[in-house]
Amino acid sequence: MSEHVLTAKERIIEILENRPEGLCDDCLSEIANVKTRQQVNINCRKLQKMGSLRRDRAKCPECKRQKIINTLIGLNNKLQPDGIKKMSEIRENEAQYHASYRSAAESLDSIRRQLIEIMNQLDPLQNQRLGNAAREGFSDRLTRLADSGIIPTNIMISMRMLNAMRNAAVYRECLFDAKEEELINLAFQIILRWWGRRRKS
Repeated sequence: MSEHVLTAKERIIEILENRPEGLCDDCLSEIANVKTRQQVNINCRKLQKMGSLRRDRAKCPECKRQKIINTLIGLNNKLQPDGIKKMSEIRENEAQYHASYRSAAESLDSIRRQLIEIMNQLDPLQNQRLGNAAREGFSDRLTRLADSGIIPTNIMISMRMLNAMRNAAVYRECLFDAKEEELINLAFQIILRWWGRRRKS
């Protein structure tokens, strides 16, 4: 079995677990061996939203400069009952966060597969024509079908938006609020209504 390679977020957590006084983004990037400060910033903000980390302005213990310092919540008071309770809540919040984005990713993945099936029925010879090694990507194929008049422009826009939101959920762990979920469902219903009318015509 291959050894698990730590992700950037896991390396950040591992370093901060051993540095309860916290570190700034720049020092974390260097010590955790994360390529860019921006990666550290993004991951720390995610941890902050999950309630696992604090970001306060203070002197960095490493570089001695006044910066935003990342500190894991509960480390400095982990022997106190309130601290233990808080860490339990953090683990629960993190589990809920990951369950939520996995659910969103799975739902949007299912929608994307249905959009691909619609394009397959509209363009059944595509794979044979281009060959396995040169298949079009989702976006390129959608553009070609819209340019050729097979898919109306408004439907193309809805499909492209759903694909972009699926990619955000799958690759960036993006969560959507209630209004955005309504937009996703509405766009998909518009596509399905168009597809139902087209199949009957």
